[in-house]
Amino acid sequence: MKWTVAPIVLNILLVLSLTACGGDEGETIIPSCAEGSSQPCVSECSTVGQQQCDADGNWGACVPPAEECNGKDDDCDGEADEGRSCAARPQKDCEPGKTSACIVDEECDSLGTRKCDSSGNWAECQPRPEVCNDDGPKDDDCDGEVDEGLSCDTGDLCEEAGKTQPCLIKGCKLVGSQTCVGASWSVCAGQEGCNGVDDDCDGDIDENLEQNCSTDCGNGTQVCLKGSWTTCSAPFPKAEECNGKDDDCDGFVDEGNSGGALTQSCENCGTGYQECANGMWGACSAQPQTEVCDGLDNDCNNKVDDVPGGCGCQNGEEKYCGTDQGECNPGTQKCVGGVWKACGGDEYQGPAAKELCNGLDDNCNGLVDEGNPEGGMACGTPNKGQGGIYELPCQIGVMNCVKGQLQCVGGINPTPEICDLVDNDCDGLEDNDIQPDQYEDNGTCSQAADLGTVLENAGILSFQGTLFPNHDVDWYVVVGAELTDFCLFGNEGPYTMEVTLTDLPPGTDYDLCVWSEDEIEGCGDLSDTGPCEELDIWRTGQTPENYTYTWDGACGDSDDRVFYVKVVNYFDDAPYDCAPYTLEAEITAP
Repeated sequence: MKWTVAPIVLNILLVLSLTACGGDEGETIIPSCAEGSSQPCVSECSTVGQQQCDADGNWGACVPPAEECNGKDDDCDGEADEGRSCAARPQKDCEPGKTSACIVDEECDSLGTRKCDSSGNWAECQPRPEVCNDDGPKDDDCDGEVDEGLSCDTGDLCEEAGKTQPCLIKGCKLVGSQTCVGASWSVCAGQEGCNGVDDDCDGDIDENLEQNCSTDCGNGTQVCLKGSWTTCSAPFPKAEECNGKDDDCDGFVDEGNSGGALTQSCENCGTGYQECANGMWGACSAQPQTEVCDGLDNDCNNKVDDVPGGCGCQNGEEKYCGTDQGECNPGTQKCVGGVWKACGGDEYQGPAAKELCNGLDDNCNGLVDEGNPEGGMACGTPNKGQGGIYELPCQIGVMNCVKGQLQCVGGINPTPEICDLVDNDCDGLEDNDIQPDQYEDNGTCSQAADLGTVLENAGILSFQGTLFPNHDVDWYVVVGAELTDFCLFGNEGPYTMEVTLTDLPPGTDYDLCVWSEDEIEGCGDLSDTGPCEELDIWRTGQTPENYTYTWDGACGDSDDRVFYVKVVNYFDDAPYDCAPYTLEAEITAP
């Protein structure tokens, strides 16, 4: 087997001589618990109580809980809800996310755990794993069997309560964990993760997985769907609006991009701006001014420089005009025919008609990107829950002007499917319609893809391949060759061929198998599928695997060697079956 569990060396920490107490000399006592510790227990009337560990390391009697308003005899005195004013009080609610001990089934008299869901309701009581109990065999997991899978008669003991260790889940090629409970190891069990794998070996994949999540706008939940977590149910930030709310969820209300009050351009008498206060837009800053001779309609009567008596000037006279605020540049005005002409000049730049999303003050009003310019439109693709035809993760978002760039916040569009455990095209299927890799004909040793020749001390040959589709096996053949056959004495070398499998993506466990032609007689001796643990080069998970072979050469003979390489996925049903890996080969000699 590939997975192995290291043997457990039990160090008995507390050895008591019983000679003074009349016991047999040399007898060893293992305490059941640590003094002062406590644990939940089943009371005499099948409620969840507590028991304490005494000074001798033994669990005391189970003390029933206090009476609650629930119509039950919690404290085992024969009365329900006594001493409580329960008539107008509802049953005690639970706190979302909290767990507590519970009675799984009164008939099997076992404790389990339950979790409070997001609606404040207790979920069904889940049994605990089977353990070796100090007070005799029990059906801890309430499945009708007692101590199944355990060796309680032989003392499957542990010494540190709460300690965990890795173990091999029976019937599965998966590593789980077991916990020291009551001086014995619990049944080996896996923890289900959102990865498209049956981690706990119960026949279901990613079942009932939910986790808390958050955005800048608050807390929510997400569930596991086909090996991936769905979008968080909490709202996502959107562009700030003048509504008295923190729309972009940054802790400020109705603020602009520059940190001050939210503003927008307005047209009253010329171009101005208005500020948001208390969720409402204020007055426009553009107000009529006294008309002056500057080429502008200062008093907003649709006439330029209509000052009393006119704007007389000397022909050829010039003066500065305009502003240098924002993207504007000042210019000059010239007097022609006794009248000031419009502001102009090579360097002159007047205000833009409207603000753009570019991180600039285009309209030269002292504000940058005010009013979410060019933003506010919907983006992304609606899923079925939003009235569309696509599945998650596609969804609608909104275009926001963020630091001078339009960004689609929260919106996701379908894209061509790639092998990444995501339903990119939002058709409800992950990693479908992926084209096989270019080496799919190398599924057997006789079809091994030729990687060519690796020359002595000439560097590393690097090659990238994929395992796709599911159950794929890749075979390669590579030659390790000497650089030259010239030598002055009888021996050459020694030569060392090193083959490495690396760059394995998360969620995979690809394994390397390599054979030299010195060890086999062609492909006939090799299995196209199945294990090759005898090479002793396998590693778990994404740990790189390395094969090394050394041989001596001789003058006048070809010292080249042929190597057969197999890359195989250890799991029969890979959750991530088209992930790239890297093969490297190098031959060295002194």
